[in-house]
Amino acid sequence: MASYFGQLMVAVAGGLAAGLQSPFAGIMGQKTHEVTSVFFTYGLGALLASLLTLILVLVQKNDTDNNNNNNNNKEMLLENWRDIPWYAFLAGPMGLVVVGSISYTTPRLGATTSTTVFVLVWLCFAAVVDHFGWFDVPMKSIFNVSRLLGIRALILGTWLVVKD
Repeated sequence: MASYFGQLMVAVAGGLAAGLQSPFAGIMGQKTHEVTSVFFTYGLGALLASLLTLILVLVQKNDTDNNNNNNNNKEMLLENWRDIPWYAFLAGPMGLVVVGSISYTTPRLGATTSTTVFVLVWLCFAAVVDHFGWFDVPMKSIFNVSRLLGIRALILGTWLVVKD
């Protein structure tokens, strides 16, 4: 199991990637079209994800063949796709909305405004998901002082950034 610090660093890397993705997708959307930006983003992403999956499956098969059982990693059980709830497959189309909205809003509103509004809505919705424990997420109530203050701070911060 990865350390808490390691897990936080993965989140930081994701945040940095998202921060770069906004202007990059905006450039593509501005130079071509938002749909073209989504195509390139997902086309290249699908290619890289396919290669990574293939490599991991081959490495796992090699480890299994050599009796190197490593219980720290999930198996790449592609045949278990039937166990995935139907709504989880909406992650792909939702990603299209994410990239499309970023491609559209960044050149028009600027990276800071579009990202701030995006993150506010994302975090508020995530708090609701946590509160109700939807989608197999651990239940964490939003009705405590620190979470409510944090959400209010996000709303105030967004207003300060967006108000011009």
